Amino acid sequence: AAEQLTRDGVDVLHTIGGDDTNTTAADLAAYLHSNGYELTVVGLPKTIDNDVIPIRQSLGAWTAAEQGAIFAKNIVAEHSSNPRMLIVHEVMGRHCGWLTGATAVAYREWLGRQEFAGFGNEARKWDVHGVFVPELSFDIAEEAERLKAVMDEVGCVNLFLSEGAGVETIVEEMIARGEEPQRDAFGHVKIDTINPGAWFAKQFA
Repeated sequence: AAEQLTRDGVDVLHTIGGDDTNTTAADLAAYLHSNGYELTVVGLPKTIDNDVIPIRQSLGAWTAAEQGAIFAKNIVAEHSSNPRMLIVHEVMGRHCGWLTGATAVAYREWLGRQEFAGFGNEARKWDVHGVFVPELSFDIAEEAERLKAVMDEVGCVNLFLSEGAGVETIVEEMIARGEEPQRDAFGHVKIDTINPGAWFAKQFA
């Protein structure tokens, strides 16, 4: 990349992205500077995680939450298809639970505007019964007991889960079994290969 930018005579690079994008661009500029080529990086924060400090809201974040809520309401409708259904909405967010929380908030705002006819179809069956984010620790055994009570009373459980919630625990379990998790070019564990949503569903089930 450094060689191509030099060949093309690019001296200002605009990046649109999150932490990895902008950090890598800064590393690129530093590398070029150490080799006698000046590159100015102008970073535009755009991440649905909404975790670029001090930016209050990054581009795309609220739209992602709104779309996640629409997706969630269509999935939650499936709880009426059979009794005692556990639904886990896995939302993006490796280190930041903002999108998960905002999606749950947008979903509950939609829920608050609905009217229910009864006959077993009521707001509490559509409600959010748990939100799990990377920033907050929790006792999975205690949560399982709490959610079992919800299941017994309501007949279904709807959870919103950040993809990064519980990853450390899952990775520890994998390593204890002698498995090494796959990692991406930045050294992050490839979350899609460990499937936190399925892990949580299995634990709570």
